[in-house]
Amino acid sequence: MLPQLDISVYFSQLFWLSVCVSTLIIAFKKCFIPRINRLISERNAFISQKEDNIQKLEIELRKIEDDIEALKNHGLARSSEIIR
Repeated sequence: MLPQLDISVYFSQLFWLSVCVSTLIIAFKKCFIPRINRLISERNAFISQKEDNIQKLEIELRKIEDDIEALKNHGLARSSEIIR
């Protein structure tokens, strides 16, 4: 008779299959999934912090660009006065 068709070992195989699967499910629920959730939340916090920094830098950049444009316009006006 073929060993894979031997009904006498079905119970032990099903028992160990259920033990292994339940152990994996418990391990995922208790260990792996909380770690993954923690890493995702830390990553999201890091990303939001960097986005806030980017927004602050963009505001500062616009202010500097406005200052440069004002100085340029002032310089052009002053040079026009000097030339006249």
